[in-house]
Amino acid sequence: MKKILFIGFLYSFSILFSQAKNVHYTDFIDFTDNSGVKYSAMMVTDRHNDDDGRADATVRILYSTDGNEHLVEFYSDCYLENLKTETLKFHLFL
Repeated sequence: MKKILFIGFLYSFSILFSQAKNVHYTDFIDFTDNSGVKYSAMMVTDRHNDDDGRADATVRILYSTDGNEHLVEFYSDCYLENLKTETLKFHLFL
């Protein structure tokens, strides 16, 4: 019985912390379009490859129209590009 509880205890920690694995970059963007709809976007990426700068990314967008909030989540490819001005540029492909 102790072994079963111990295995259950270890398994619960692997589930709780599974969302935090492999997160390398996180960005939050808030903007409002011309029609007045406010968007809050969040992008989370894995570590970028050294070969081509590609990383798996998850993008979540929260927006509200007519008092109703909507959440959209999609997966994309994110490419990292080093610019000559020592800044980073990200490209998202959906």
